[in-house]
Formats: sequence, structure tokens, C-alpha cells
Amino acid sequence: MTIKGLLAEIKADLHKYDDSGAIDTSSVYRWAEIALKRFGGVIAIMSEAVIKTSNKQAVLPSDFFDMLDAYRCEPLVCEIPGGDKSKADLQHEIGWVERTERGFRWNSCTECCKEEFEKTITEKIYIGSHEVRFHYHHPVRLSIGRGLRRDCAADKYRDKYAWDNYDITISGNTMYTGFDGFIYIVYRATPKDEDGLPYIPETDLGYLEDYVETYIKMKIFENAAVNGLIQGAGEAYKLYAQQEPGKFARAMKELKMSMITLNDYRELAEDNRRRMLSHERMWPNAFDKYIKLI
Repeated sequence: MTIKGLLAEIKADLHKYDDSGAIDTSSVYRWAEIALKRFGGVIAIMSEAVIKTSNKQAVLPSDFFDMLDAYRCEPLVCEIPGGDKSKADLQHEIGWVERTERGFRWNSCTECCKEEFEKTITEKIYIGSHEVRFHYHHPVRLSIGRGLRRDCAADKYRDKYAWDNYDITISGNTMYTGFDGFIYIVYRATPKDEDGLPYIPETDLGYLEDYVETYIKMKIFENAAVNGLIQGAGEAYKLYAQQEPGKFARAMKELKMSMITLNDYRELAEDNRRRMLSHERMWPNAFDKYIKLI
């Protein structure tokens, strides 16, 4: 379900509060994203992006949850398949990253021959109906480095700490590196729709959507109570605050159960069978010892 659809339902349920200006659209979007991030990797999806570091740091995508892989790469060429004279519409932009590999491998049978392959990264961006391609090459895999950042040390001591050019550290929504340039990242992302707004994945029982709605309403009444916008908002906040933990646990349980496959049930049944057999084998031995004592 899109956050716009959920917002419309919330405004319909709380139309009196909406008329008084107690429901702020941008705040609802932010609260929905916070609610979804509470479920962590259970609802996260794999995504890719190319980010640019400046002053040895870069801002991660807004939907970033955690890192899966990262490569340092160098810009190769910018290509406009339709020709560089085409006009671009800047009002709408969709982009993704596509990896292709090509380079050289030596043939052990005939040393004079070699097979060609090259590692490259292609970033396609559609601006309106116009396609622009950015090509990167020489990707080098990066690793998570030490947690110390250069800006945590005094100026005269910063150069004493060696910083590997292939190390990265992540703090919040910022990546810190030992170089400036481009980085291709593979990461797990919070679901978002085509407009870049939080998207609520549909579940069989609808517990996830119910939780997000409860969380948003709780924050609406909390904000109204703190600012004195609505009379009785404090009591409404207490009601939703009491419901929130139980609904979160119920939604998390449904999401985890939906990830279990038939093979998982078979492994669980086999594990239970082994446990039962181990207990059954113990009883004959115990019974023999009891007879010997008599």
C-alpha cells in the first residue's frame, strides 16, 4: 500500500483533526519511514547506487538500511544513446545501476591467446523519456575499516593515523572513506514507491499496514498533545501508545512466518524427530541400570 493511500484513510478517520491542521503530510511520511525501519532487514529489498565522495565522505541514499557490498570505480564515459541534442525533462527522474564484466584471462593451452573480459559498471538514468548512461571501470572491492574518523582527532594528529584507500566506515547516513571519487554500492533498502515515498508491503493478514497506521496516529496525537493543538489529544495518545507494542509484535511475527518455506518446515520436523529418538534411546539404558540395582 502506498503512503498516499494510507494518509488519505487516516485523514478520513480523523477529519476533524485534519481540518484543524493537526495532520502534517511531511511528518506522516517521516513517521511511516521510521515505523518501517523498525522491522529492519525483514522487509528490506536489495538495491544499487553509485555515490560520489567529496572531502572523503558521501551521503548514503535516503532508503539505505545496511551495506552488502561496495566497489571503488573510476568514471569512463557519459553516453546519450539518443544524441546529445535531445532535450531532457528535469521534472521526473528514474535511475538504476547495471553491472557488466569484461577483461582478460590467459588460455593455459595456448599461451599466446587470451580471452577478453572487462569489469565495468553502467548507471542508467532516465530523465523524462530520455536515457543517459554513465559508465565506470576499474572497480576495486572495498572493506569496512576502523571506526576512527579523521575529524575525531586534533589537526596535528590526523596525519599520524594511517587510512587505507580501500577502507570505508559508515556512521548514520554518511559514509567515510580515505579518498574522493565514485563508489558503487549494493545495499538493503527500505521499500519506497516510484515517487521516492515510503511503501508499505502488503501481507496476508494486513498486520504490517495496521501497525504503521497505529504508529502514525500515535505520533499525530503525541505531537498535538505536546503543542496543545487538540483537546483530549493526551488520552488518545495513551490509547494508541498502549496498542503499539502489541501490534508491532504481531506484525513482526507475521513477517517472519511468511519467510518460512516448505523446506524449513521439513527441517523442523526432522529436527523434532531426532530429538524424540534421542529421548527414546535413553530410556532402555536407564531401565537396565535400574534392574541391575535391584
